[in-house]
Amino acid sequence: MKQLLHIIILLASSIGIYAQDNRNGKIDSFMNYLSDHGVKISVSRVNDKYHIAKRYNVSFEKDSILAKNEILSDQKRIPHLVDSICIFFDGMIRNSIESYRYESHKNGKDTISYTIATKGYGEKGDYVLDVSRYENSEFGWTNDHKHFRKSHTFLYSNSFLQQEVDFYNKLSGSSRKMYFGAKEAGMFDYVNGKGNIIYISNYENKAKGTYYNFDISPLDSALQSMVNTHSNIRQVAVTYKHAAGERTDKESTYFYTHYILPEPDGESESQGQLYIIPASETSRTIYSSLLKEANRFLDTHLTQCCVLEYSSRHFMLSGIKNTTRLKVNHIAESSLLLGYIDRSGTVYILRLETNGEYWIPRNWQKIESSINGKTTFIK
Repeated sequence: MKQLLHIIILLASSIGIYAQDNRNGKIDSFMNYLSDHGVKISVSRVNDKYHIAKRYNVSFEKDSILAKNEILSDQKRIPHLVDSICIFFDGMIRNSIESYRYESHKNGKDTISYTIATKGYGEKGDYVLDVSRYENSEFGWTNDHKHFRKSHTFLYSNSFLQQEVDFYNKLSGSSRKMYFGAKEAGMFDYVNGKGNIIYISNYENKAKGTYYNFDISPLDSALQSMVNTHSNIRQVAVTYKHAAGERTDKESTYFYTHYILPEPDGESESQGQLYIIPASETSRTIYSSLLKEANRFLDTHLTQCCVLEYSSRHFMLSGIKNTTRLKVNHIAESSLLLGYIDRSGTVYILRLETNGEYWIPRNWQKIESSINGKTTFIK
């Protein structure tokens, strides 16, 4: 009971912050709170010619989030942490422009569902777009189309767009579709021990410039500074080139895209450096510092097209180097920075320049080159 009271006090404080219109800070703080209690959180950010957006994806299972000595019985089927999430969303409902809540506990089954729109369109931010006539994955709108374009349209197809389309296709009912009709919105679902949260902020990019090409050099400078400071970092030159059809082979592929080029020819080539940093406090500091620099990059380079995705053990920043060539000549040239911490604490940083689609081989941490199916491992 004391623990739940502590959670309520903590969240009541957070809800007070909300009254000062500090939504982003509140969301960040709450996500950190959930992460500290065993919840898996991943974040996606995108800067684009038309908009800037951020999305949190949260998932958990009952056993992983039970507090110390917490035992669930027929009388107490909902973990304290789920209670805290409900309190958090209830606080946001008080300041939302539209919200839906459903809760059911019967026949031994527990279901909780929230959908909230906290920031809309219009001069007062209180107008939710009509998404009832959404057509497949083309974002074909009617009356609200021009308003929607200001904060959702992408200059080129990227992972953030693909994720947005996937989310929409999985949702049903007007209360869930409303999620895409607001500039800021959230959803929470909990069913029999499993739960997930999605929270998104999606705004028009008012810092539009003449060029929207991605220049990763600030990150390269930060990376090189770290390499110069620490003598135990191993560097390996890497080359990846995939054969036709290889990118869809899950046994050989760690990551690939199939959406950058309108008509991909089945080939791509990446060259760059792999940095291997032995497990230590230093390695974790380097990882955290690079992720911080990647977030800083998106905060300060609003006119460059790039996508950043990260979790507690993985991040990937990628962007198109020349959007004109991509849109006019269908030539994709891009830069990528990938960070990963394995279970031992060893950090791997992969820095690539790519022509064509992204393709990274499985077990890339151990691979020097992978060319058309022929793999050479690091000695």
